[in-house]
Amino acid sequence: MNTKHRAETAQLVSTDGQTATLQSVHIEGRLDGLLLGMTARQHYRNTGKTNLETVYTFPLPWGATLLGLNAEIGGHRLQGTVLEKKQATERYEKAIDEGDTPIMVEPSARGLYTANLGNLKPGEDAVIEIEYAQLLRFEQGQIRITIPTTVAPRFGDAQGTGGLAAHES
Repeated sequence: MNTKHRAETAQLVSTDGQTATLQSVHIEGRLDGLLLGMTARQHYRNTGKTNLETVYTFPLPWGATLLGLNAEIGGHRLQGTVLEKKQATERYEKAIDEGDTPIMVEPSARGLYTANLGNLKPGEDAVIEIEYAQLLRFEQGQIRITIPTTVAPRFGDAQGTGGLAAHES
């Protein structure tokens, strides 16, 4: 019997199909009473030959609040700031045109966020850091912590029932 095995890897995928491959994931949590603070770091590398502009949609647990999204790209740490959507989009597009590496985050649907990352150069690494907080509760004398890692199980059809645009799924 002849079988083929194809290794699956997590990737950031650009709109034209180019990829940045996931290198590692590190998740750290802090519990203070029933308040859980989480930080998830995902390290990607552009393994292609051209600059990438990627779209990254990620879930948060039910009831969690996004506190921040930071990135380290090419040795530079970028920290997000809140802007009006039109102004954020204009600044993002201008930075791409100037060859900078901008990041723009916006809510996509209930519990989902989309991050756009532009101009990740060939061979360059991007470490995306997501910080969120969640108030936990006791259920039958125990505390349950859930760390969602995919969009599909919660929303099924990401575009039809999840409210995502085609480029966000």
